[in-house]
Amino acid sequence: LAAAAAADGGGAAAAPQSRYTKETIGPLRWMAPEQHRKQKVSTKCDVWAYGCVLVECYTRQVPFAHIASAVDVSLALQHGDDVWPMSAGALDDAAHTWPYVVIDVLRRVFVDDAATRPTMRDVLSTFAVNKFGCASADDNVGYADPPSPRRKKRVAKSGGDGDGGSGNS
Repeated sequence: LAAAAAADGGGAAAAPQSRYTKETIGPLRWMAPEQHRKQKVSTKCDVWAYGCVLVECYTRQVPFAHIASAVDVSLALQHGDDVWPMSAGALDDAAHTWPYVVIDVLRRVFVDDAATRPTMRDVLSTFAVNKFGCASADDNVGYADPPSPRRKKRVAKSGGDGDGGSGNS
């Protein structure tokens, strides 16, 4: 998920010859606070939008679904209100059910000041997980028990694949 959604390395906001875009148009619920304020935008806006996509994937709702209109979302972000793309209740639920690494990324991505927001490279490196699916071998918070490192024995099929064929495709 992380690599697929950020395959361009955060380049969606950056023009090839520049680190900054000239446009601040787009879907309001996915736009970073600096875009709502008509401030300089950078690839850090892509990082915010990526966080919104994560929220959307995990909640199955648009970002800021708890705020009635996109215009109200824009006004809240323009004024620096402390709002998150998900309700406080959904955030509390997420803290107990989502992988810790996702919560960690969201906490770092949804900061008002773009200068303190991580780069897309930083976000992707956070998702670089070990074979147990955790941020580190000692960090299983928010995950099911890690799989056994032992390999499963292969069970030989007898009599083909059940379609009357030889088992070969």
